[in-house]
Amino acid sequence: MVVERMLLSELVKVIKPLPIDGRQDLEILNIANNSKNVKRDCLFFCISGYKRDGHLYVNDAVKRGAVAVVSEKRLNIPIVQLIVENSRLAQAIGIQHFYNYPTSKFKLVGITGTNGKTTVAFLTEAILQMAGYLTGLIGTVNYKIGEKVWPAGLTTPDTIELGKMFQQLVEKKVQATVMEVSSHALELHRVTGCDFDVTVFTNLTRDHFDFHGTMENYLQCKSKLFANQRRWRKDPYKDCYAVVNLDDPHGRYISQIAQAPNILTYGINANADVRVVGYELRLNESLIKIKLNNRNYTFFCLYPDCITYIMQ
Repeated sequence: MVVERMLLSELVKVIKPLPIDGRQDLEILNIANNSKNVKRDCLFFCISGYKRDGHLYVNDAVKRGAVAVVSEKRLNIPIVQLIVENSRLAQAIGIQHFYNYPTSKFKLVGITGTNGKTTVAFLTEAILQMAGYLTGLIGTVNYKIGEKVWPAGLTTPDTIELGKMFQQLVEKKVQATVMEVSSHALELHRVTGCDFDVTVFTNLTRDHFDFHGTMENYLQCKSKLFANQRRWRKDPYKDCYAVVNLDDPHGRYISQIAQAPNILTYGINANADVRVVGYELRLNESLIKIKLNNRNYTFFCLYPDCITYIMQ
């Protein structure tokens, strides 16, 4: 893997800390938010978690080689401090800059919703492969970079792990990546700064209320993927798409707040752009008949390998 390096002053430009205590001409070779992962010349992010507060581990990070710290409060330490309002947000933006905006170098599809994310992710990757793309996959079941596949930890990995994975995808010359985006990832800024070419909304049902509290909070969290899609594009004038399930009662709201210049709705709903006009669920395959631009198509999916093809 290519070793990244960057002057702290370059990261300061995008993180935009409030006060800065110390030099900015330091070379950063590593970024971490867990003191155990700190290496020489590291920038350490103090993240206030739900179980642990990263600010409490800053001295350990200094001992292990951190040369600068991003924190939400002033700390009594002998190294450079960058103080920000939100460490998670600063971390997400900083990681994208550190790895030279890797998600702008391949097509990125982000899928969110309560149910169906994994199915849609596997189907989408299969279609992309049939179209000739070398693909990556980040989701609930596993992570994949080209031919390398390993079991998933979180549905959407931690910001720093995700940044490293994106860099590996670039190094392996992956052309398109499909990613499941959880509500936790959206709320905790794990995907902030990602350059999504396509965002997909499956549905919204009652779930994760221990984290979000109410259905309205849950909806607003999911909406962030669509409301901020254009904001994080490296080229804001480059085409991007939002694909929205119009059968779900929240689909119309999502399509209204989506910032993508191209919005494509789907469902059984008569007003959907891609309308399902018939389907059959079989033991080893599914058959779906759709209508698009006044033309009818039959879509097949063969299990268990998600082999897909379309007949007009």
